[in-house]
Amino acid sequence: MGVHVAIDAERCKGCELCVAFCTHQVLAMVRAMNSKGAHFPEMTRPDSDCTGCRQCAVICPEAAIELERTGETGDASSVLACAHDGK
Repeated sequence: MGVHVAIDAERCKGCELCVAFCTHQVLAMVRAMNSKGAHFPEMTRPDSDCTGCRQCAVICPEAAIELERTGETGDASSVLACAHDGK
């Protein structure tokens, strides 16, 4: 099982906190911009490198990041709880 980081690019304000707090450096800002004119992060390394620590989701002030467990086929099966949603 792996973890997939789902990022809502339109909610992102480009603060880069998620990138700074990613303990396994699987996130990086991209050159593309959202409709607000902000750069946003994407996974830059395979999802299997993400341990699901949720630091990116917890630190995101816009609650733009969710982590999902993936099965062997890569299908998202469940959303991991984060501090923003009270789970």
